[in-house]
Amino acid sequence: LLNHPKISLTPHIGAATNEAQERVGTELANIIIDFFKKA
Repeated sequence: LLNHPKISLTPHIGAATNEAQERVGTELANIIIDFFKKA
């Protein structure tokens, strides 16, 4: 596939948007908060 003349490969950048990064940060913060609430 890599060398096929009718195929163009590009990196996945779906998670690189500012909105996606903010959601990841919020989710991570929630996971950390939940962890310490259970400790």
